[in-house]
Amino acid sequence: KEVGEEQGFVVGKIPQVQFRGSRVSSTAVRQSLLAGQVALARRLLGRPYALAGEIVHGDAVGAGLEIPTANLRTPNELIPRKGVYCTMLAVDGRRHRGVTNVGVRPTISGGADDAPLTIETHVLGFHGDLYGRSVSLEFLLRLRDERRFPGKDALVCQIRRDVARAHRYFGWLERVAPALLAEGAGVA
Repeated sequence: KEVGEEQGFVVGKIPQVQFRGSRVSSTAVRQSLLAGQVALARRLLGRPYALAGEIVHGDAVGAGLEIPTANLRTPNELIPRKGVYCTMLAVDGRRHRGVTNVGVRPTISGGADDAPLTIETHVLGFHGDLYGRSVSLEFLLRLRDERRFPGKDALVCQIRRDVARAHRYFGWLERVAPALLAEGAGVA
């Protein structure tokens, strides 16, 4: 306060912000993300949590399953809990709906302990080339935990169910919260 008076600016105290009876803080946001509660993190932040990074080449497993994915490389250290999410991928000022897997792909990796963490997004209805592009990936809703399936056929069936569920979610958002889907929304 004294420095403010000396330098000619006013220092004030901001009242504590609460959400559903709990204090809003960076710790609360981190805890919600690490628990996979991205919808709660969105409410605490006032916007979707997003990872920024570059789309890189993967090993083309998704394309081989006829479910191509964009693989995000991000320097961000705070990655949401492993699982499958409804997301928005922002690139060049445009936002695209997606289904994102954060995890080690246990069905593909065979459950290897040293499998690298990947962030792979199946961009709904998109057929362009994203390699080398800078993007922002916004997390809207957690669909399920990542899990190991008996084989690729079972995995593909589940991914198709995830995509169908994502389409229903995005349709619901169009009705109740269209601003979340609008161009220029989010942090891109």
